Amino acid sequence: MTLPGGKWLGWLLVASLALNLFGGGILVGGWIRDWRQPPQARAAFHMGPPRLNILRMAERLPEPARAEARAILETRGAEIGEAIRALRRARRAAHDALVAEPFDAARLGGSFDELRTRAGAAHALVHQAMAELAERVDPETRRQIAEAMQRRRGRHGRHRRHRGEPLPRE
Repeated sequence: MTLPGGKWLGWLLVASLALNLFGGGILVGGWIRDWRQPPQARAAFHMGPPRLNILRMAERLPEPARAEARAILETRGAEIGEAIRALRRARRAAHDALVAEPFDAARLGGSFDELRTRAGAAHALVHQAMAELAERVDPETRRQIAEAMQRRRGRHGRHRRHRGEPLPRE
């Protein structure tokens, strides 16, 4: 029995199979690469907005603390969201200044200054929200928040290697 289209159809099926295997290899390779990277590298690529990180941190807390975190974000969410959008605009401006031709060092310096200002403003709002949450919860929950912050600092900060050593006392 022969297939309609003869040899061409057979070669087309072989090429299709090869492309599918190649695409699958790319996906599996990406997963392996992500799995083998230190947590800092994964976190740098996947780091979400600070407001969402507060919610992720709060997921491990008892329900009353989670409800408090949601309530705080309901009242502060718009302000934090705008600060995050301004931070993203400043990052884009710094990127644009860095790749612009002709290169303008003063423009890049100003973009970096704006980026630091916007990052500081966004972090200040998030820290205010966290302080408000700490005021509303019991000592045990504050301890859990402190541990979550320390884990987060270890993932994203430069104070701990990726193998999970404890933070040095400063």
